[in-house]
Amino acid sequence: MNTAPQATAVAEDTPLLVGGKEYWSTSFHEVFNPADPSQCVGRIVQGGEETAIAAVEAAGAALPGWAATPPAQRLELVRQALAALEAMGEELAPLITREMGKIFREARAEVGLPGQMLGKFEPHFEQIQHERIEDERGEVILSYLPRGVVSLIVPFNWPIAQLALKLWPALLMGNTVVIKPSPLAPLAVTKALHAMAGVLPPGVINVVFGPDSSVAPVLTTHPAVRMVSFTGSIETGRKVMAAAAGTIKHVVLELGGNDPALILEDAALDEKQCVKILQSIFSTSGQGCQLIKRIYVHRSRHDELVEKLIAGTDGYYVVGDGMERESTLGPVVSKAQRDRIAGLIDASRQAGTTVAEAGRVLDEETFQRGWFVRPAFIHGVAADAPIVAEEQFGPVVPIVPFDDEDQAVELANASEFGLAASVWTQDVERGMALAGSIEAGTTFVNNHNTFAIFDIGGVGGVKQSGNGRELGPWGLMEFADLRIRSTRAR
Repeated sequence: MNTAPQATAVAEDTPLLVGGKEYWSTSFHEVFNPADPSQCVGRIVQGGEETAIAAVEAAGAALPGWAATPPAQRLELVRQALAALEAMGEELAPLITREMGKIFREARAEVGLPGQMLGKFEPHFEQIQHERIEDERGEVILSYLPRGVVSLIVPFNWPIAQLALKLWPALLMGNTVVIKPSPLAPLAVTKALHAMAGVLPPGVINVVFGPDSSVAPVLTTHPAVRMVSFTGSIETGRKVMAAAAGTIKHVVLELGGNDPALILEDAALDEKQCVKILQSIFSTSGQGCQLIKRIYVHRSRHDELVEKLIAGTDGYYVVGDGMERESTLGPVVSKAQRDRIAGLIDASRQAGTTVAEAGRVLDEETFQRGWFVRPAFIHGVAADAPIVAEEQFGPVVPIVPFDDEDQAVELANASEFGLAASVWTQDVERGMALAGSIEAGTTFVNNHNTFAIFDIGGVGGVKQSGNGRELGPWGLMEFADLRIRSTRAR
């Protein structure tokens, strides 16, 4: 087969980072390739409670100097950290593909995102410093000061991009950080952090890894940690929030998003729009928070939509190892995730609904060996079926008909989730009005893509999809305390 270029076949053992020094132990966590689970991609050192405490203390020791660094100098040092990341060249992309499965083209695009993100943060950072108000009553100074030591807990699906989403605003606003990568994809992100930490003062960036039972409690309860930024499941988010409550830490949570898409009776459903819908379902093999997870379509367009989505999938999506050039859909990240998705599909079949598998398999032997799932559309499904109510986090989507807009909005909002949503219609004004009735942090019209609001940001959810915001000025201010100095008597 024709494979994409790769820098190394197997990653070497990767140490942790505490106080500017590599941390080694005799305990390792092995990472396996989801396209070939017999293949160990590499190993990361495992620490424990003592390692995590040492990392927090190192971040605390580095905090006064980093917080006192003038903002312009901090920005320049962060730019140097970005340059160190970019100097790694093509090393990271194949490693991302091999450890979590996404297709190589997507991994390569991800490695370029930290630079784009920093460019989007910079103009907001230069404006957010302090404000002085003077009048006959006296003087008031509003300042944004760092929160302190911050725990960053990074997910597997976009490890480098999600790191930058949290790391840049944390560092720019003067915080020091302790980062815990996902056990499903810890290698590329840790290698990147070693490179970036090398140009910053020791202790500004620290990396820990180990069993959740010993490491996570330190990152969420240690009194020196003043903020936790977590991206992951609702279940884990609840645990993080509960643990952090003991010392009233600031918590930013970007959690699950069972995103609905409302296809109105006047939706274009031309080739361009169907491609957008499919990309919004199958990016990262469906393992993205802000992707379409359930479709509500006007009954008059139901059959047409199903037919066009299946045809579009058959024409483009090829399921295979992400390192193969022909692959356009890689495996899901683990056996547990594959089995969970398969269980939802089987339950749908047993309930008498139609499961339409689409796309083609690049290599049957590879498909059977790895954690692959063929794209599937579930239609004729009840609105309260598990495949609709739960976030699948894979390349499968249920399609439910509706009869009027009020019913569509009711169905979309009948969920504990509220991350993103979309409305598809040729009447943009109507779509924007309807979007205002949907309970989601972001509702797109004729799109479903975070990059559409990348420059101004404010990404985040409502209800149980999380709290706080990332990107834009809001993302920066999450990592700062507003403090007020005043000479006013009254």
